[in-house]
Amino acid sequence: MVTSQKGINLIKKWEGCVLKVYLDVTGTKTIGFGHTGADVNALPVGARISQEQADMYLKMDLARFEKNVNRYDDVYHWTQNEFDALVCFAYNVGSIDQLVDNGNRDKNTIANKMLLYNKSKGIVLDGLTNRRKFERQLFLSDEIIEKSKYVISKTYVINTDLYVRDEPQGNKLKMDALTENAKAHAYFDSEGYAILKGKTKVTCLSIKELDNSTWMRIPSGWVCARNEEKIYIE
Repeated sequence: MVTSQKGINLIKKWEGCVLKVYLDVTGTKTIGFGHTGADVNALPVGARISQEQADMYLKMDLARFEKNVNRYDDVYHWTQNEFDALVCFAYNVGSIDQLVDNGNRDKNTIANKMLLYNKSKGIVLDGLTNRRKFERQLFLSDEIIEKSKYVISKTYVINTDLYVRDEPQGNKLKMDALTENAKAHAYFDSEGYAILKGKTKVTCLSIKELDNSTWMRIPSGWVCARNEEKIYIE
């Protein structure tokens, strides 16, 4: 397997591109898209390279980390999203050998263990914490998408209390904006915004994907059907 363009874009997003040699948080000489190694160590801090050279380093590094992830494909049979997530992880950490315990962990354990790799010299870094969450989300996304293939006109059940909004990620609605049926299965918060109770049945009128979330339009408005790893309606 090779990294998809989505995976490459993910790596570029988290690594950023710097066309001159700098010292990262660990004091390691780095250039381009997080490229390190003997060729960079031979250069003085501040030495510059071209964008073409940075792209070449990225291609070289990708091949190395793809080989590492592919070592375990016979065990796990990676999906493209799983593969992309692990290559991004390996690009930052160095390999997935420890993460997968040399092929002895199941996928669910691997996903959970990802979040532990958020430290540098024992210090938790917000950037690494956010990166690990994003990689884990991508790693799990095939399972999430499979569970959230909503069908128009089908009835579903809300797993937890949900606000009703005027549009995806929009304004919360007051109780008087709901249908009579929804009002019978809702309550309002201290500011008067309507909240549908868990276990309420809702009919899907349409679906919209937005920022890694799925929003469902129901007769009263919009509710979040899933967000990152959590499914709210099924």
